[in-house]
Amino acid sequence: ILAVFNLLPAYPLDGGHVLINSLPGHRRNIAEFLEKYGMFILLVVLVSGVLSLIFRPVAYGAFYWMNWIQTMVTG
Repeated sequence: ILAVFNLLPAYPLDGGHVLINSLPGHRRNIAEFLEKYGMFILLVVLVSGVLSLIFRPVAYGAFYWMNWIQTMVTG
């Protein structure tokens, strides 16, 4: 789950660096804005609980998939 969180396209995370480096030159003002306010935006998203709307289905899917693998292996 931490790997998925780290790839979110928010600037302080690695996904943000990928997003900013993939922007064309005339969109660099977005990169400057995210450099200034990205951490604040990330903290608001974390505290507000919006992130759980994304991670809850991912976590349930991962646990379901692991359970299915376990039942296939153990019989």
